[in-house]
Amino acid sequence: MRICKKGFTATFFTVLFLLMFLPGMTVFAAPGLDSKVCMDNAMAILKEYDPEGYYIVDSAINRGTNVSVWLRAEHSNAFNLDTLVHESYHDYKFFENYYFGPGKGVVVPENNKYKTENYTKNIPVDMRTFRYDTYVSEGAYVSANVDGIYGLLNELSAYQFGMRNQLCLFPYYEENQKFSDFFNCCISDYQAYEEFRYWMLGLLNYEKENVTPIYNAHMKNAGFIEVYCLTTERFRDNISKFTSLCQTMQDDTTFNPKGYAYWLEYLKEDYGINKLEKACSDPALASIENEIFARYRNSQRNSVREYVSRLYQVALGREAEEAGLEDWSDKLLNGSANAVDVVYGVMCSPEYLGSQKSNEQIITDCYKAMLDRDPDQGGFDDWKQRMESGMSINAIFAGFVGSQEFDSLCNRYGINPGSYTLTEERDKNAGVTMFVNRLYTQALGRGYDIGGLNYWCGQINSNPTRDNILDIATEGFFHSKEFQDKNLDNAEFVKVCYLTYLGRECEKEGFDYWVGLLERGEMSRDQVMKGFAYSLEFSEIMASYGL
Repeated sequence: MRICKKGFTATFFTVLFLLMFLPGMTVFAAPGLDSKVCMDNAMAILKEYDPEGYYIVDSAINRGTNVSVWLRAEHSNAFNLDTLVHESYHDYKFFENYYFGPGKGVVVPENNKYKTENYTKNIPVDMRTFRYDTYVSEGAYVSANVDGIYGLLNELSAYQFGMRNQLCLFPYYEENQKFSDFFNCCISDYQAYEEFRYWMLGLLNYEKENVTPIYNAHMKNAGFIEVYCLTTERFRDNISKFTSLCQTMQDDTTFNPKGYAYWLEYLKEDYGINKLEKACSDPALASIENEIFARYRNSQRNSVREYVSRLYQVALGREAEEAGLEDWSDKLLNGSANAVDVVYGVMCSPEYLGSQKSNEQIITDCYKAMLDRDPDQGGFDDWKQRMESGMSINAIFAGFVGSQEFDSLCNRYGINPGSYTLTEERDKNAGVTMFVNRLYTQALGRGYDIGGLNYWCGQINSNPTRDNILDIATEGFFHSKEFQDKNLDNAEFVKVCYLTYLGRECEKEGFDYWVGLLERGEMSRDQVMKGFAYSLEFSEIMASYGL
């Protein structure tokens, strides 16, 4: 459940509230407007500006939830979407699973529940801020009270996604000059963060002093610890971005002469945000939050060490030396390296490269290291063909990096998968590399050299037109002294064309046709090559590789 404090307290915010009803404003559910059209409109905005919010809402819709009830007719297109995302998140978070992006879910077993009201009924009246009565007052029949620390965590997470949604939508607000709507949503979510943080830390402190076994159980709940830390970090990032935007947002000065930076500071005091922040810095509460983060960091380090150790075992067949294990772990934790960086560091190390492994062994190692499984036959055969054509192990890294399997593996260890930029031309397009490799093996009758392979692949990659490909094959290979010195007759020349351009042996009908043209002098060899280069079969081969 989400409640917001919007449009009152100061004269300025009364004006903001009235602006929401200005004539001509686009609304979600104006009288007579089909609710499906309104929902489609909302989803289109989410899809463009907030893909994660879109995923959360779409997931709720796919489970049959009527999320359209959270679209309010009096609000502008973006203004109410944080509520839509917030409430849909509650629906998404079931089976104790918290969402943190594609492929990243954290399970929080909800054991040892202890009602929030046991603590909050003792909160001084002056600390009972806006959401107190609804969420944590004695007798409140909502999850934040009934489910204790887990209900509070659920709401904290939902408010975080709501505020993140508004930040994603800022370009929309900016385009439509609706900064007041944006400000109202974000300041409300900012207040919610400090409220729920205060209640959670206060409840844990109360448990620690009065029901220690329950406190210990909650602090040993690794899922709870992780979700609290991830959500808090994200919320702090949201607040930092919001604060920065308040310095730059500009309204008509006759309407808002003091600017949003002023009103942010004003409402931090008026909404109780400052006193909540101060309360959380109390030594008892601060020590609990520090302990939560210390447990999370320790858990992160152990998980990261497991990832690095596993990679050493898979690739090098040995335990990681402590210096290397610590070095990679530190880099993963401080963000100076990501998961694929470690894969590259280990599998392109002198030790690994010096082991003289076959292509088959390298491919198998990559599957185990990055996908945590043995290769399937189709994938294995495809990568084997690519490597035999001249592509390097780096192409496999790049091919696996964006996969769902690698993302899932990294999520399991809580590390950033990263991205991989290919630098060698031979690794950038399998079709080009295979074609250039055939120019070497079929036209010249020998294997490629790495420098030459990269050079010719680069020439095609930079200009993948049919004329350029034909020119490279003709001038670079078929007209070369190395090829001319082979003194092939017409029949042998046609066979080479089939193998080079089409990657297959010739059929009798086609062979006889091309040889006949050459023998009768009706076509030159260059014209025959052009015929192959512009054939439907070669076009389909090139198209299959995006050329």
